[in-house]
Amino acid sequence: FQGLQHPHMFIGVSIEDKQMVNHDVASSALSDIELEEIMLAVESYMEEAQPFLNSGLTVKSLGRKLTIIPRNVSQAINVKANKNFSEYVNTFRIKLACDLLSSPDTQDLSVMDVMLQSGFITKSNFNRAFKAQTGTTPFDFKRKAQEKVKN
Repeated sequence: FQGLQHPHMFIGVSIEDKQMVNHDVASSALSDIELEEIMLAVESYMEEAQPFLNSGLTVKSLGRKLTIIPRNVSQAINVKANKNFSEYVNTFRIKLACDLLSSPDTQDLSVMDVMLQSGFITKSNFNRAFKAQTGTTPFDFKRKAQEKVKN
């Protein structure tokens, strides 16, 4: 009834979105094998195409790229990686940031440059995610890496 009175609510909703919702309701429980297959596809795509460099990456856009229902992508990440989507994506971003901060070839990059090149857009999110994953701040990580190179 609301949809009939307010058709503007559905502007931008495509047939594909409707089909995904209908299919998603029909197949909400995935087997362990299906979750493993989805996770392998996600990991492979993340490593090869590096979509995490796009700060606007969403579970929906990742699902569309892999032609996997976004809810299933999210479920696979939650179950197999034991992380939510943002945490999972940030593991790839932080790994790249660590590589950039510790490489002698990129020591001229500022921490802010590394943050942006790793797919983060806010300093607070970058610092929080970096410290949660590495136990230190990006600045301290870079300083320690530079000390190792000098010695």
